[in-house]
Amino acid sequence: MEQPYTVIGAGGAIGAPLAQELLKNGKPVRLLSRSGKTMDGAESRSVDVFNQKELTEAIRGSKVAFLLVGLDYNTKLWEEKWPIVMQNTLNACAETGVPLVFFDNVYMYGPVKGKMTEETPFNPSSKKGVVRAKIATMLLEAVKRGEVTACIARSADFYGPIMKEMVEMVYQNEQSYWFDSSKFEQKYGFQPTSYEDGIRETVKFFNLRKNA
Repeated sequence: MEQPYTVIGAGGAIGAPLAQELLKNGKPVRLLSRSGKTMDGAESRSVDVFNQKELTEAIRGSKVAFLLVGLDYNTKLWEEKWPIVMQNTLNACAETGVPLVFFDNVYMYGPVKGKMTEETPFNPSSKKGVVRAKIATMLLEAVKRGEVTACIARSADFYGPIMKEMVEMVYQNEQSYWFDSSKFEQKYGFQPTSYEDGIRETVKFFNLRKNA
């Protein structure tokens, strides 16, 4: 039997579509969330990411773990809790030998002129950006030390029908709310990537690397 593809933070906006995409690809899926979120065809476990032992046992035997934990959008909470989430996850992956894929944003870059690439230096311009730079550095340094096998998948804002923040933003406006990417497309010459496409490409990238 193939080892499960484990989603840490399966109750979030990206965890559910990722699990669905993995299932479409015929992969066994293990969902880890505080609520014990369930999905047809997937194994489900209720797990506290702040409990190191519990998280370690939950990912043990996995083919890969995807870190998709979402914390409330609060700076103080991020500063206190995100390093714990990352360290617990890195420790769990180091002990079990499970590869890690971390879905991250671009806050750590700050204002950037030109394209963002893997070589773009971290230059956060906000407190939340400082937090994201810190936890990304924790992961990258663990990789350099040979403690874990891991990579980071980055995206900016996520838009789509399951995004709670998007629904709240629309209802806060009395006038019609219309999303238009035409100016972006004219300036940069390409269309924004939907979160569905981002997830599909991430799964495809991992499968290609795994089979290389």
